[in-house]
Amino acid sequence: MRNARRMLRGGLTAAAVLLLTAGCVSGNAGASRELADSIKVEGFRQLAEHHKADTTRLVFVGPAETDLSQAVQAKDWSPQPPPSGLPDTTPFEWVLQSAARSEGHDCTVMVRRLRPGNEALATELNAEEKRELSEGKLSYLEISSVCMDAA
Repeated sequence: MRNARRMLRGGLTAAAVLLLTAGCVSGNAGASRELADSIKVEGFRQLAEHHKADTTRLVFVGPAETDLSQAVQAKDWSPQPPPSGLPDTTPFEWVLQSAARSEGHDCTVMVRRLRPGNEALATELNAEEKRELSEGKLSYLEISSVCMDAA
């Protein structure tokens, strides 16, 4: 239950940051999906794709010692550090972000990495991969594309 609350709090914080930094009022699912189709992570395997409203979330697993600013590729990818002041108590660490345009909409790509001790959240992994994740050999990533109509 504590992890669920932390995930919710972290997700709400990330959503609030996105809305405040983007200055946007309504989302666009089609643009988000189009942008997500361009996302690749060199050396990583895509595990899942989830769609909800204006957000497409991709899940990847790959080597832990990867420079994500170089490995992640997406349309208009220009990696920047995440906003400062984000809580470090959430299961995921926000590591990179990039602004992009898709179908004429303002978009953000967010890269988040699962923090150690939260391996149970990596439900797509088998037991061996979860062990390697807990040993620090693998990274479990969530990459989200969010596209909004300009205000």
